[in-house]
Amino acid sequence: MSPIVISLYSNGELRLCVDFRCLNDAIWVDVYPLPNLQELTSTVNNATVLSTIDLTSAYHQIELDVNSKHCTAFMTPEGAYQYKRMPFGLASASAIFQSVLSRIVQGLPGTKVFQEDILVHEETSLSMMSD
Repeated sequence: MSPIVISLYSNGELRLCVDFRCLNDAIWVDVYPLPNLQELTSTVNNATVLSTIDLTSAYHQIELDVNSKHCTAFMTPEGAYQYKRMPFGLASASAIFQSVLSRIVQGLPGTKVFQEDILVHEETSLSMMSD
């Protein structure tokens, strides 16, 4: 069971975190390549229209396997809890989320994914935009 840690947001609000260091030491870490930032930058170099989609609580969109939920258990003064969805702090979370999102946007023109952000771009001339 992982311990909880309380930290402060910059605005002074409390943030509950679970310390998954022991769990991360015990699990097999999934690997999936992150896009190269230089490659992403060159891809959108000629774009005239750019938009980003920032996915709030992105990892929580991935449901945990029923056999994995117990691994995320943590204790509070109110009792023991476990996550139903992938929490932040797991060593594999970034790679798993990148893999899932890459498959979702695969084949969509002008769409790139970098962790919790989706970049949509178009090389449209300004004269085409005014029509």
